[in-house]
Amino acid sequence: MNLRSLGPGLAMLVASAQIGATTIEVSTPFDQFGEDATKCSLREAVQAANTNATFGGCPAGSSADIITFQGFSNHFTLSRPGRDEDANATGDLDVDGSGAIVFVGNGSGKTIIDGDGVDRVFDLDCRSDMNVQFNSLTIVSGDAGNSNGGGIYDCAGALSLYQVHMSENSANQGGALTIASSPIAGNVTVTRSAFTRNHALTGPGSAIRHGGNDLLKLTNTTLSENDATGSGALYAEGDVALKNVTVAYNTGASTGGVYIAGGTARFDNSIFSDNVNRNTSSSTAVDLRCVPTALSDGYNLWKNGVCTFAVNRATDLAGTDPLLGTLADAGRSRPVHVLLPGSPALNSGAPTPNDGSTGHCDAYDQRGIQRQQCDRGAFEGRVDYAVNSTADSPDSNPGNGVCQSAIGGCTLRAALMEAGAQDVPIVITIPEGIYNVNIPGEDEDLGVTGDLDIIALEGEGRILIGQGPDRTVIRGSGVERVFDLDGSSLYRSAVGLFGMRIEGGDTVHTGDDGSAWNGGGARFSFPRMLTIDQVWFDRNASGSSGGGLHVLQGSGPVRITRSAFTRNYAVRDGGGMSLGQGKDMAVSNSLFADNLADYYGGGLDVYNTGTGRVDLSWITVTGNYAGRQGGGVSFGGGETLGAALITGNNDGLSFHAPDCLTRSEGVASSGYILIGAVSDADCVLTGDPTGNQIGVAINLSQVSMAGSDIPYAAPKPGSIAVGAVSATRCRDGSGRYLNADQLDLARPVNNACTIGAIEGTSDLIFANGIDDSYAGE
Repeated sequence: MNLRSLGPGLAMLVASAQIGATTIEVSTPFDQFGEDATKCSLREAVQAANTNATFGGCPAGSSADIITFQGFSNHFTLSRPGRDEDANATGDLDVDGSGAIVFVGNGSGKTIIDGDGVDRVFDLDCRSDMNVQFNSLTIVSGDAGNSNGGGIYDCAGALSLYQVHMSENSANQGGALTIASSPIAGNVTVTRSAFTRNHALTGPGSAIRHGGNDLLKLTNTTLSENDATGSGALYAEGDVALKNVTVAYNTGASTGGVYIAGGTARFDNSIFSDNVNRNTSSSTAVDLRCVPTALSDGYNLWKNGVCTFAVNRATDLAGTDPLLGTLADAGRSRPVHVLLPGSPALNSGAPTPNDGSTGHCDAYDQRGIQRQQCDRGAFEGRVDYAVNSTADSPDSNPGNGVCQSAIGGCTLRAALMEAGAQDVPIVITIPEGIYNVNIPGEDEDLGVTGDLDIIALEGEGRILIGQGPDRTVIRGSGVERVFDLDGSSLYRSAVGLFGMRIEGGDTVHTGDDGSAWNGGGARFSFPRMLTIDQVWFDRNASGSSGGGLHVLQGSGPVRITRSAFTRNYAVRDGGGMSLGQGKDMAVSNSLFADNLADYYGGGLDVYNTGTGRVDLSWITVTGNYAGRQGGGVSFGGGETLGAALITGNNDGLSFHAPDCLTRSEGVASSGYILIGAVSDADCVLTGDPTGNQIGVAINLSQVSMAGSDIPYAAPKPGSIAVGAVSATRCRDGSGRYLNADQLDLARPVNNACTIGAIEGTSDLIFANGIDDSYAGE
């Protein structure tokens, strides 16, 4: 056992167990319980550790057990139904042995323990003599039913989570983690971890409910996109300490972020922002609420909060927008919110020494990246490669850690080539300017010629940050698409694109409509995670599908928001964008305008989604054309659509399905869909019909850039779209409330919302043609 792989806290624990520690290696992904004596399942490993006896194919445990996972990549799914059973034979994994039990995964993106809705995932018994630790793994899809703690219910003497991602778990309270109120439940430490998209169905604590008597300490951890019927992504009745924590984009009854209901709370270098209030009454504590007096060690930032601090620190920033990017995998498969250009959280955290002591920044961020001048929150915006040349030239020596092109300077191509040779997270910043991609060469995946290949050894995160769609322009020159991710599974990285324009990519080839030519502006095939935020795809052309963007979803979620797809062309489907074979895709607050496809889906085409979740909400689709059907949007079936404004599109089959086409069982409506064309008999909407209207005049203004750095189309004053969504329904298909629109303008807190990507109105006239320049362009 290599103790260095465990992290400092776990290494000390195992070392203290001396020679008596037993390693139990899980050797099968199947959920067995004594059926096969030649293999050791995860459930059997837990049983062997509980009883200190051999079980199934697992060796006997001892007073200190280390459960490891065989192989490079494993997905372990619970498949033995039977809730409320505490013998570990069915339902959740019941951990009730004495001493130390340490679960050591191979990485949070590689070792996944999946509850699959059978039960919660782990149930830690009320034993003061039990110390449980989880390291480098992911816990997903636990469902506690009518109980608490969807991922973990903790009543152990001590619990530690180190480099753990908890996602898509649900429970009545404490969607991912519940710390019991029992006096037995001891200290809980959470380090370099993430809690995302967990759900508390009837009460507080969408991510964590802390009812314990001892300390809950979170360091370098993100809580994001969690949803609670009650209040708080973190709801605490016991003592808590937060250092370098980011709590953002969560939804709660009145406080979406952190609600301190009791105990002593201590905050240090943390961010609380962009959380949402589920209630329709306004709240001044959406991000942070403290009932008792709290302690600040300084350097905290919150947008809307109410906390009385024992000492007011001058370094705290109240009522401040940290300028967060949408949730992205910036490395190590534990999503974070990157800090966008101009963020007041950049380089404003506690000064050195970065030793983690009270009032000082921890030495490493959530990803394990060493901090420099210390940013607030879980993410350190350390720039690995700062592009300083607009020329297109390859790196002179890929893999030496230095971005230096063959003609001098750090070009964007050189930065991506250098990143592709490394197995660490990489952040690339791209300053204002026009970056031409003009080296001929097709179907070459090393980035030397043709398109810009985004790859990474071990699939690590690649984040590209521009200065805005009107300032950072990545321009194809007709030689290939602009960006591409389509290599072997080893190199398929997680990607985040922020604040740029992608234009002029071209993969049109006469007589060849194969998949090689998908994606005129960008193609992402099987990304580990994809985030596109504030990106404008304009005037790209595809020889197959996805004129602006083609996404073939693979292993991780896709999030596209605050973006625009305009004047793109596809030889086949999806003039603006094509999404295929999705598992977890979300498109919101985005415009699809004036795109063209020769076959289906002039603005947007979604196909072969199967059982995956594809959520399209708060989008505006206008002025697009399809040569066959679905001028605005074409659906494969099974998607969720809501708060969508689809009007003014056209098709080539005599106005058969100009705005919307569903080619299979229909689209699940989440309500408030406006479709302009009266002849859309082929647009089948199922689900919630609330607010849906077909065949209505929507009265939309011209596509414009007036006062913005990205195109938008807003309803005119008096349009039926304005204020059409009741305040309690201003949310996406997954139930998360949206507090801002495409232009990052606030949606009303306690008033009705406007359907489509824009919260507001415009007096500009409607655009007339695909080649027209946009107002203000």
